[in-house]
Amino acid sequence: MCNSDIVHVTTSTKEEAMQKRFKIILILFLLAFTACSTTKRVGPGSMLSPKKIPRYAVLDFEQDGLIGGNKLGIFAADYLTNLLFERKKQQVIDRAQIRAAVTVQNVSNLALSPVLVKKLGVHLNADYIILGKLVRLNKPVFSESGNELDMEITIRVLSVHNGTLVDLASKRSKKKKQAKYLIRSIMGKLIKSIDPEETLSSK
Repeated sequence: MCNSDIVHVTTSTKEEAMQKRFKIILILFLLAFTACSTTKRVGPGSMLSPKKIPRYAVLDFEQDGLIGGNKLGIFAADYLTNLLFERKKQQVIDRAQIRAAVTVQNVSNLALSPVLVKKLGVHLNADYIILGKLVRLNKPVFSESGNELDMEITIRVLSVHNGTLVDLASKRSKKKKQAKYLIRSIMGKLIKSIDPEETLSSK
């Protein structure tokens, strides 16, 4: 083999080695670029975790000035639970599970201290506990034209983390309607005001 052939082979070998090296570098670059584009960071060395969906526990509402035991308080809590579920912005804990937990923990809306709120919330794996109250503001007056009902509903949202009040909404309505109709009507408007996550983020 002549010298020119040796030089030609050596040059070809070098070119092949450079091409292989270039391909390897290109592959590594593409892998690094893909990793960077799929990983978001919120600070040095920390990756952004998925946003947690808050869990709500709605307790039976208190009622004042309304007849029928606490049936309307239970109805109101069930109805609010359904509204929250339909909104799809949070998870809602099954009402039967809540009633069982309230019985086991022996708590009531009137005596829910921050310690008990946290205790109940941890038991239910909840982030927020919702308390409500139905109040009749006028005395029943029966007449041929119908009985007018003046009702106010107040909803309080408590944080399980520290037992503090994080959201509050109240609405009043006065109509010649049955109590359940008025509860559904008022609650449909109140649900738009209940969003503790938004309230906390705006502070």
